[in-house]
Amino acid sequence: MSIEEAAELARRSIYHATFRDGASGGVASVYYVGPDGWKKLSGPVEQEMVEVAGA
Repeated sequence: MSIEEAAELARRSIYHATFRDGASGGVASVYYVGPDGWKKLSGPVEQEMVEVAGA
């Protein structure tokens, strides 16, 4: 699985988990942590998924 595929899986998993949990706040970011450090891959997940869904 590539880093981008893993990040997309993480985004979808977080989105669906926060959708079911009213107390989560609905905001999460996705980071990649590798041997050379970390990199932010995306910002607030819920907003991104709503934009992808076309809402």
